[in-house]
Amino acid sequence: MRGVFFPLAHGAPLPSGMAALLEGSSVWLTARSEDEISRLSEALPQGADFAGGSVTGGAALADLAPAVIECAEALGGVDAVVFAPALSSKERLFLDISPDDFAAHAAALSAFFEICKCALPYMMGREAPVIAARLPAAPANLTERMYRAAMESMLGDMAEEFGAFGVSVQKFYD
Repeated sequence: MRGVFFPLAHGAPLPSGMAALLEGSSVWLTARSEDEISRLSEALPQGADFAGGSVTGGAALADLAPAVIECAEALGGVDAVVFAPALSSKERLFLDISPDDFAAHAAALSAFFEICKCALPYMMGREAPVIAARLPAAPANLTERMYRAAMESMLGDMAEEFGAFGVSVQKFYD
């Protein structure tokens, strides 16, 4: 059974192709509390098996690195990283975008980078490892366009670099 690390999970529906990555897999979640992990475990797509979770205080490396290690130790490695954080920024005008929304998008970029750096050693040598990220299909404003552009750039570079090692990098759009 494939081991999937699903950090910053939030329970909202995933794009169908991304949800398919969880089918038949053991999924390790991260969330801010045991109660939230329990709630999220019940919201996993059909066919996904809840393997456990890590309580994390946030999206910093100090929060996420131990969770990656717990996942890898519990599941014998990491076959997939599924990154689909809950981000919201619907204000259309620059002056209306809140600093908190902007900071959340920037933090998600950093978290994705750090998660991948931590998870890759546990993915190398696995059968068909995957890094998957959800991106906004129709960015509503500067914050979402910045996030999508940065993620697409990072994912493109990662696909080129990691393809030589058999790691597939996939993008999914809402």
